[in-house]
Amino acid sequence: MRVKLRLAIMAFVIVIAAVAAGCSGTGDSGDKDGAEIAVEGGEKGSVTITTDAGKTVLSSESEWPESFPDEIPKPEGMKVTASSQNDAGNTTVSIETEKPFDEVVKLYQEYVRSAGYAQTLEMKESGYYMYSGTRGKEMFMFTLGLDQEDKRTVTGAFVYEIKG
Repeated sequence: MRVKLRLAIMAFVIVIAAVAAGCSGTGDSGDKDGAEIAVEGGEKGSVTITTDAGKTVLSSESEWPESFPDEIPKPEGMKVTASSQNDAGNTTVSIETEKPFDEVVKLYQEYVRSAGYAQTLEMKESGYYMYSGTRGKEMFMFTLGLDQEDKRTVTGAFVYEIKG
């Protein structure tokens, strides 16, 4: 189950990156601003996709992307499993942690309240939580799920976007 969930999150991030690349006018459309994309394998099966300008649009490296705001909590022990970013101002990060599910949910609920986000969506189920909110031109969404087999691993995704 854990491997399937991780693969599902990675697929989600890849789809977001592909859609973002398609929407930004990149490719071989004859557009002089079109970008070539390079896929590079790394250690332990990691993958990094960069544009010809050197910008990383998708990475499975275990680090927070530079475009992800510092103010959003990044607790110790939370591992980044993949990330994507695009020129439209959208950054998506998938994570995994062994911290208790309720503790992780509470951390991000407190963050969005204190940061002044206006809730636009909230979904709660046993072992699953999803939130989306806006603050001016910013949107922040997080989805967290508890692994139903081991009952201790929390996986999730964060999406941060600044609308132009």
